[in-house]
Amino acid sequence: MDEIFLIKLFISFIISGLFAVFALWISEKVGTRIGSLILSIPSTTAFSLLFIAWIQGIEFAARASVMTTASLGISFVFVIIFVHLLDRFKLSSLFISLLAWFIMAGIISLFSFDIYSSFFFSLILIIISFLFLRKINPMKTKIKSTVPRLALRFFLVGAIVSIVVLISKFAGPEIGGIFGSFPAVYTATFFIAIKDYGIKFSKAIAANTVFAYLSFVSYAAAVYFLYPIYGIIFGTIGAYLIYLVVLLTSNLIIKKN
Repeated sequence: MDEIFLIKLFISFIISGLFAVFALWISEKVGTRIGSLILSIPSTTAFSLLFIAWIQGIEFAARASVMTTASLGISFVFVIIFVHLLDRFKLSSLFISLLAWFIMAGIISLFSFDIYSSFFFSLILIIISFLFLRKINPMKTKIKSTVPRLALRFFLVGAIVSIVVLISKFAGPEIGGIFGSFPAVYTATFFIAIKDYGIKFSKAIAANTVFAYLSFVSYAAAVYFLYPIYGIIFGTIGAYLIYLVVLLTSNLIIKKN
């Protein structure tokens, strides 16, 4: 690995970690409904694709975004498994859910997706996730950040983004794209929620993330179309705008129903 690559890798670690810390700091000012949406803002996925594009090229990132779009669906299944096992296994449910994620990631790596089939695949899992998690009542409890919590999110998200960039370089964009959907933020958030707030609160946090699912997948799919046309900066801005539009629209539809 050359020196320029290592410098860019280090920058990816710092910037993505700082963003994750900032999201947690903002979310402590609001309740679980809005806080969960803030915590669901594309961070691991967005920065993974952004730095893959910056380090290895736009076309490389566009190819990675196809598998990211598909593998986001298994991150939603990760949340379902976590909630389903939480009462019985408590903190261990988080580690079981992570193991399930890795197994599912290995399975989908055997399939070939295009951007349309990957979006449809995740859409099906979004519907299943929504039907399962909508039964859980939200709570108006605030998340309070501490130095250890901020440090956990900083190192976890920063490390995951850096690892994704490394995997993409040596294993190809498809495998890197899968790991770009790794639920790093969810893992850190659920870990904190279980230890400091209890099972009921943890379920509320997990359930409220469902409101951002469709917009999350829309962001990854948007990268596929926007990066080759508008480049990294404007492509990222455009993808975030699409994320916001889909987020607001889906929330209005869900609330009416």
